[in-house]
Amino acid sequence: MIDDRTPPPVRVPHIGIKLPNWGTSASPESISAVARAADRSGFDSLWVSDHVAIPSDADLMGVDSTTAFYEVLTTLGYVGALTDRIQLATGVLVGPLRESVLLAKQVATVDRLTSGRMVLGMGAGWLQGEFDALGRDWSGRGRALGDSIVDMREAWRCEQFVPRGTSTSVGSAPRPVRDSVPVVLGGNSTAALARAARLADGWYGANLTPDEFASTRATLIELGADVPSGFRMGIKPKVVHRAVVGETVAAYAHAGADFVVLDVEFSGMSGDESAGAVVELAEKLQLSGTAREPLEPIMRRSDDR
Repeated sequence: MIDDRTPPPVRVPHIGIKLPNWGTSASPESISAVARAADRSGFDSLWVSDHVAIPSDADLMGVDSTTAFYEVLTTLGYVGALTDRIQLATGVLVGPLRESVLLAKQVATVDRLTSGRMVLGMGAGWLQGEFDALGRDWSGRGRALGDSIVDMREAWRCEQFVPRGTSTSVGSAPRPVRDSVPVVLGGNSTAALARAARLADGWYGANLTPDEFASTRATLIELGADVPSGFRMGIKPKVVHRAVVGETVAAYAHAGADFVVLDVEFSGMSGDESAGAVVELAEKLQLSGTAREPLEPIMRRSDDR
C-alpha cells in the first residue's frame, strides 16, 4: 500500500507563471505580452496577485500605495480574451475583502467567458490596514473565508439560493462551465492548512524551500487533505536565475508538488523583453509538446462538496 505521506513518483508537474499585474513592471503592455507568450509557449496557467487598497504607511516589498496593482479578476478577463488555452488563476485573492455573492458572480463570469479556464486561489489576507480601509472585519477573516467558499459553491451550483444572513431567494446566472470552479487556498499557518484540507480542492504555498514544502505536504495529509480524491498542492518559487529554472522545478517535483508557479522578475523589461524571458523559460523547461495534466481537471473535489 502506498503511504500518502511520502512524495508520489516524480512526474512533470503543471507549470504556471505569474503575470506582472503589480509593481514597477505592471503595465497593459507587459501583462498582455507575458500572457500571449505563456499561452503560445506551453505554460499551463497564468496567476495574478491581489491587493485592493494599500495603506499609505504600508511597506509592501518596497512597493508603496501609489504603485499600480491591477485588479485580479478584471485582469484575468482581459488576458482571457488574448489567450486560447492557458488556465487563469488568482494567486491568491483576499477573499474576506469581497462580498461572497458578488465574488461568485464575477468568478463565474470569467469562467464562462473563457470556456471554463478559471481557478480561484484564495487567502485570508495579512494586511490589516487594507481591511480597515475597506471596513472589513480583521479578527474574523479566517471564518469569513471559509463561509465565502461555502456560499460561492452554493451560488455556482444552485439555480436558486438564499444568501447567508438574508431571507431572499435569488439566482445568479451564468453559472460556471462545470457548475463549480476549483478553489485553491493559500497560507502556511496551521489554521490556513487545516482550512485548506477541510474546504479546498488544493493548496498553494509560497516562500518555502523544497524540504519545507515536503514537510507542509505531509502536514496537509495529516490534517485530512484527500490526495487520492484529487487534492493538489503547489508552490510559487521566486525565479532569480532563469538558467537554473529546470533544477528549481525538479526540486519541487521531487518534494511532491503537483503544480509549480514561477514568480519571474520582469522589472525594467519592455513588453517584448518580458515575452522573450517567458519563451526562454519555456525552452529551458522543454514545455512545447510535453504532456502534462491541466490543473482544473485534476481538481474535481469541488464538484462533490
